[in-house]
Amino acid sequence: MTAQLKPLPAWLDLDERRSERRQMNIAAFVQTQVYPAQVGVRVVDISTHGCLLAIPGGLPLGRYVTLTLPGLVSVEGWIAWSKNDQAGLDYARSLPPAVVERIISEHATHASD
Repeated sequence: MTAQLKPLPAWLDLDERRSERRQMNIAAFVQTQVYPAQVGVRVVDISTHGCLLAIPGGLPLGRYVTLTLPGLVSVEGWIAWSKNDQAGLDYARSLPPAVVERIISEHATHASD
C-alpha cells in the first residue's frame, strides 16, 4: 500500500531564506536566557528576515536569542539551524529594509577587501 501525499500549504513557498543576503563581517553579541552573559559572534551575512552567524561551537537549534550589533540594533529570534561553527538566525520580527541598508552601508564587506 502506498502512502498518499498531502498537498503542501500555500505558505510553504514563502521561504524567507530566499530574501537577498548581503555579505558582512561584523562583530556582534548574542545573549540567551540560558546563557545571560554576552557571547561574541560574527555576522557573516544579513537580510531583513535573518542572518548567518559565525560562533565557535554553534548554538542549539531552536534557542531564542538576542543579537546585538553594537551601536546599531538589537534583534531577537530563533536559531533555525546550526552546524559546526555557524548558525542561522531567523528574526522574530523582520528588520525594516532601511535598518538593513544602514547596517550594510556602515559594515558591508567590499569586493576589494
